[in-house]
Amino acid sequence: CASALLLATTNKLTQDVAVIPFLWILPLSLYLLTFILCFDAQQWYWRPIFLPALLGCFAWLIAVLGDINNVRIGWQVAAFCMTLFIACMVCHGELYALKPHPRRLTGYYLMISLGGAIGGFLVAVVAPHVFQTYAELAWSCGACALLVWLVCLPDWRVPNFPWWRFHAWMAGSLVAMAVCLAFFIQSHEKDNVIEATRNFYGAMSVLEYGAETPGSRYLLLQHGRITHGFQLTDPDQRRRITSYYGEQSGVALAIRNFPRAQKRIGVVGLGTGTTAAFGEKGDYVRIYEINSEVKRLATSRFTFVNDTIALGGKVDIIMGDARLSMEREEPQRLDVLALDAFSSDAIPVHLLTKEAVAIYGKHLAPDGVLAVHISNRYLDLEPVVENVAKEFGYQRLSISDGDGEKDWWIYSSTWVLLSKNKPLMELIAAKTESAKQETSKKVVPLWTDDYVSLWPIMSW
Repeated sequence: CASALLLATTNKLTQDVAVIPFLWILPLSLYLLTFILCFDAQQWYWRPIFLPALLGCFAWLIAVLGDINNVRIGWQVAAFCMTLFIACMVCHGELYALKPHPRRLTGYYLMISLGGAIGGFLVAVVAPHVFQTYAELAWSCGACALLVWLVCLPDWRVPNFPWWRFHAWMAGSLVAMAVCLAFFIQSHEKDNVIEATRNFYGAMSVLEYGAETPGSRYLLLQHGRITHGFQLTDPDQRRRITSYYGEQSGVALAIRNFPRAQKRIGVVGLGTGTTAAFGEKGDYVRIYEINSEVKRLATSRFTFVNDTIALGGKVDIIMGDARLSMEREEPQRLDVLALDAFSSDAIPVHLLTKEAVAIYGKHLAPDGVLAVHISNRYLDLEPVVENVAKEFGYQRLSISDGDGEKDWWIYSSTWVLLSKNKPLMELIAAKTESAKQETSKKVVPLWTDDYVSLWPIMSW
């Protein structure tokens, strides 16, 4: 049970923040610490302290999950890690209390190892095939509460046993709270999901909105809690650019104002394929995508890619890690390369290092533009992009749009444009009031393949 909680908590943290060693090491360290404490001496674990604490942590977790979009990252990490710590203390404390006579210790430790392996197997192998969301966290909490109820059950049959009423009430409350947690998570799964899928890269769903109003129906692709684009389904509107790519966004301004007639556009991250809609007759759009499920959904549920092809544009979708794919390819001479490969609010940091930007430069035309989407709730990526701009001598233009937009289908977004094409950058700056070139107030070291640190840019 504790091993399942460890993996489920780690999954939740790394899917919505970033895939970095810190967020792997912290839950693992807490798990091992509880094991060490509980098996060091029985005095470290006392039911009257830890059972109420576990009940409080379950309630805290429900509160955080209920308003998670507005909860700062520090409180999220604290809630998940505190729940993991207390739950593992309960599991390992009760496990130590069941320690048998020394003659039976071999089987005892074998069962501990087997239980840990089964918990890991259920979360890592079984859960992705059974659940379409990260429901294993709620199920693991429920299993923990049920096991507490089972180990406390013998005490209730001895009326003179100290604390027996307390144990009964606390165990029952834990089971009830765990059931509430499971139902709470289930109730937050939207009814308008028309397709949900999950694989190694995360949980995704396609949602339908506006079906009751003629001409207002649209489909939305969601990865975790983050929207990866949506499309109006009305035939007269389905080519409309939506979400983070509105006409005043940085990437739209770069593509629309690029002087070449037949443009070569590169995109890292497919999403719904919205960026393919910038392609017109004679244009070439090259999209890099690592997740096969994203490609399947983008070409079956959404029509941006197919519509561009029908208009006479060419669209290639290259499967695999974008950086590795580009490293192996011949120079593509792209006019605009849009970097938008962030799943949920987690970022693949290897796509923003000095070495990665050098690879992008190899594929850009001499007058090309690198457009980096840096919208993020938890991380301020602007100083990171500013550093690589200085390193390679690019002009930099930061464009935030959306606040003044009147159309509901446009989301606020922040893009940073990098280019050595001075006339184009001046033209783009003149087309929008939101363009700025100010130096970021945060000073962070240059990211390289040997050094990346998210601490200085986190919004705790």
